[in-house]
Amino acid sequence: MAENLPDQGGYFDANLQSLYESSIDQLIADLGYQITLNLPASEAECPNCGVGFDLRSDGIYNTSHPYPTSDARNQYFPAGATCPVCRGSHKLLTEDSVNYTALVKYTPNEWDMNATGIDKSEVVRLKTRIEALEEVKRADTMEVEGSLYKLISDPVKTGLQTRTYLKSYWQRIDG
Repeated sequence: MAENLPDQGGYFDANLQSLYESSIDQLIADLGYQITLNLPASEAECPNCGVGFDLRSDGIYNTSHPYPTSDARNQYFPAGATCPVCRGSHKLLTEDSVNYTALVKYTPNEWDMNATGIDKSEVVRLKTRIEALEEVKRADTMEVEGSLYKLISDPVKTGLQTRTYLKSYWQRIDG
C-alpha cells in the first residue's frame, strides 16, 4: 500500500507556506486580542543607599546618585535611618510585563477535562507568533479582557512545515 503514495513533500511549496503564514498573521491582526504576559519581577540594587556587610542597606544616603532629585528612587534620608526607597533591604523589585496580540479561543473543544481535571470552561487557548515563546514560558500570569490566567501546559510550536506559531493553554485564576 505504501507503494501507491505520492512522493513525500510534493504538496507543500513555498507559495503555500507563504499563503498560510500571511493568512494566520492576518487572522491574528484582525481577530486577535491584546494579551499581557506578567513576567517575574526583576531584582536590582537600590541606588539610593549604600550596601552593608550583610548585603542590606547600610543606612547611608548615596550622594553619587544616578537619578535626578525629582525621581522617586532618589530620596534623601539622614545617616542611620532606614532608606525610604528600599525600606532597608537594598533591593528593588521591578514588575515586568510584555504585550502581544493573540487569537484567543475560550472553552477549546480539544481540552480533555478527564485527563487534566480542569473544566474547559475555565480554559483559554492562545495562538500567537513563535517570538513570544520565551515570555510565555517565563510568565507568572497572563491577562486578557480583564481576566487573569495561569499557564497549565507547555507551549506547543505549530505551523505548516515550519513552526512559526505558538499554541498555549491557560486556566482562569480570578473569579
